[in-house]
Amino acid sequence: QEACIAGTTTFSSTEAGGSWSSADITIATINSSTGLITGVAAGTVTMTYTISGTGGCPDATATRDVTITAPPVAGTLSGTQEACIAGTTTFSSTEAGGSWSSADISIATINSSTGLITGVAAGTVTMTYTVSGTGGCPDATATRDVTITAPPVAGTLSGTQEACIAGTTTFSSTEAGGSWSSANTSIATINASTGLITGVAAGTVTMTYTISGTGGCPDATATRDVTITAPPVAGTLSGTQEACIAGTTTFSSTEAGGSWSSANTSIATINASTGLITGVAAGTVTMTYTISGTGGCPDATATRDVTITAPPVAGTLSGTQEACIAGTTTFSSTEAGGSWSSANTSIATINSSTGLITGVAAGTVTMTYTVSGTGGCPDATATRDVTITAAPVAGTLSGTQEACIAGTTTFSSTEAGGSWSSANTAIATINASTGLITGVAAGTVTMTYTISGTGGCPDATATRDVTITAPPTAGTLSGTTEACIAGTTTFSSTEAGGSWSSANTAIATINASTGLITGVAAGTVTMTYTVSGTGGCPDATATRDVTITAPPVAGTLSGTQEACIAGTTTFSSTEAGGSWSSADISIATINSSTGLITGVAAGTVTMTYTISGTGGCPDATATRDVTITAPPTAGTLSGTQEACIAGTTTFSSTEAGGSWSSADISIATINSSTGLITGVAAGTVTMTYTVSGTGGCPDATAIRDVTITAP
Repeated sequence: QEACIAGTTTFSSTEAGGSWSSADITIATINSSTGLITGVAAGTVTMTYTISGTGGCPDATATRDVTITAPPVAGTLSGTQEACIAGTTTFSSTEAGGSWSSADISIATINSSTGLITGVAAGTVTMTYTVSGTGGCPDATATRDVTITAPPVAGTLSGTQEACIAGTTTFSSTEAGGSWSSANTSIATINASTGLITGVAAGTVTMTYTISGTGGCPDATATRDVTITAPPVAGTLSGTQEACIAGTTTFSSTEAGGSWSSANTSIATINASTGLITGVAAGTVTMTYTISGTGGCPDATATRDVTITAPPVAGTLSGTQEACIAGTTTFSSTEAGGSWSSANTSIATINSSTGLITGVAAGTVTMTYTVSGTGGCPDATATRDVTITAAPVAGTLSGTQEACIAGTTTFSSTEAGGSWSSANTAIATINASTGLITGVAAGTVTMTYTISGTGGCPDATATRDVTITAPPTAGTLSGTTEACIAGTTTFSSTEAGGSWSSANTAIATINASTGLITGVAAGTVTMTYTVSGTGGCPDATATRDVTITAPPVAGTLSGTQEACIAGTTTFSSTEAGGSWSSADISIATINSSTGLITGVAAGTVTMTYTISGTGGCPDATATRDVTITAPPTAGTLSGTQEACIAGTTTFSSTEAGGSWSSADISIATINSSTGLITGVAAGTVTMTYTVSGTGGCPDATAIRDVTITAP
């Protein structure tokens, strides 16, 4: 009668056919058929064995207790999980009374009672803490790893032991994973991870390589010296940096002992020791001063450019030598880089860099092109004259700017002597001398008045537009010519831009811009479409009639609104001449002219009475529902057909809404609404279920027997 949590035991009975249950499944569960008990939590729980009663008799039961025991717990382990070889650390548990063991004593040992660990060799080993189980429960264990670490080694150092200031060299070790440091970073720095040394100042400094100890072991270090040497300096160069071809200049340095050289002796030569430069050809050349490096440092060099200049040339001048006042012309030279100037800016100005000449007043003026001399050479100049002429003026134009097709108007100018022209003679022509304009077609056209220019000046022109207007047209009208009162139709024209009006708004209105017609009263009315004339032309109009019709009325419907399946009823309307239709002839049909309805199936269906619309009006309809009722059914009865005296059972039907009755209440009674049967005496009695008929249909009944048994 005991088991561990999660353990099992089995109960049985001398009587077969029963089922087992647990009074508390939070302590132990039991298989209802096999009696197999499984422990859930510590405690004692009662198991019940039940054999069901038959013929209305109560169940038989027997009980037996079982005690569930909690298994042991090894607790939570703690303690530092690393140590050096020959070093120690201690593990402990939150649960006392257990013993410790090592999975590999060649890596580390552990005291079985105190948990003291001693490192033997590098590696990781699992320590196990065991608490013995009681009452048949297995032992409880918990594990915790410890890592034993060997002391680090810094290895053997190598690498070149000298470098220049700002130069580099690299140290390395046979052991990876360490970091480098400099004993004096004012002499040389070292990259902690790569060992790259950078010289800072002249001197010797010790570099240290350190591999960090782990698991309580001290760091391992190794050292190596490096010597830093100062590089040579070429000094600061000076001296005039330009000379003429065949001229000279001298370069010098603040540092003695070096030698000079020219990058291109075809432009200029230089004396290697004195720095005397002699120009050979136009151009710029770099001179280099070199001081040799020592102690492995590279040579030091400094450079300075010198420019050799050829005497300037102004070149050959060209460009049109006449222009209008406010007009332009451009002078140019075969030699670039010079600047232009005008001898008289009151006649013409010139852009100093582009040579663009702008006329100011009539006259002739000299333009000068100057190329500046450099390197002590004099300026070079060349000259060219330009004549400025006054431009013609076309005057101010006037005259009426619109005319009809075939009509005329006249343009004139304040300046005589010019000629007129039309930009489009298909729209309007103009007399070249008199300015008389004649309209040809609708449109706007530009008329131009031209006075010829002289002395190279362009013609002077002035323009003025004239608009030729065509007589308006109202277009062809279209749109449905009938509508219902309160209904709409729309008229339109092939010509846009006009407005609509109604001859009688008491019959129909029309939207002036959209042509939407709305019927007001029955009758016929004329609609007018007007396009306004412009440029003195009269308005254009077109008309179209519309007839407004009164809509039909379906009247008020009447008639009995229910019937049995295969029964009839009749609907009628206060308005004659319509036709009847059924929304669902599977429920009921209706004679289209007489309104006679015949029930087909249970349900409610809408009957529609329709009077056809005329003159574009929609049909008028009215609706009335009719409900068809099916004969009732008592359904299929069910329920246990036996009960003990004073016991109960319940009958039910697949059809709700009926009432129950007993053929013999001395044997059994039945609740009329719930169907609850109560046994009175031994015997068999018939129960009847009745569903009342509606809509003239008879009641529906169904019967079911029940047998009452004595206990």
